[in-house]
Amino acid sequence: MTARKPLGDAARAARKEALLDEASREFNRRGVASADLAKIAARVGFSRASLYNYCKDREDLARQTYLRACMALDRSLTRASNLSGSALDRVETFLRLALEFDEAPRSVLNEVGYLPASYQAEVRAARAANVERLGDLLKRGIVDGSVRDCDP
Repeated sequence: MTARKPLGDAARAARKEALLDEASREFNRRGVASADLAKIAARVGFSRASLYNYCKDREDLARQTYLRACMALDRSLTRASNLSGSALDRVETFLRLALEFDEAPRSVLNEVGYLPASYQAEVRAARAANVERLGDLLKRGIVDGSVRDCDP
């Protein structure tokens, strides 16, 4: 067995990102159940069969797009949390980062219930971690006086 070459790994990662970009667009546009996997594959230059080199099935592809969206929000939360200033400044920075136009398309997590239970649990845990981190920022804002007293 030969090891993969770094360039091959980078090319595979780029193809996967292109697939997740297009799948996110399609899922947001048509929904997971109604998405046309053949069209997703064709838009990124894959055959439908080659799509399965990157995912097991429709549900796994949706899971991957949902988790990627959660990871992107996590990165934005991390960047914002590491800045100086008030907690409200950090929340504003998080929102600005999360809504940047040049970011990869993100799947809206509105069909998590469509996924098998194990995938649902994984996505819900990632989402809950982001919600908790944002809540922690708001709590810090209440303490530092930059956010009015509320239930984060």
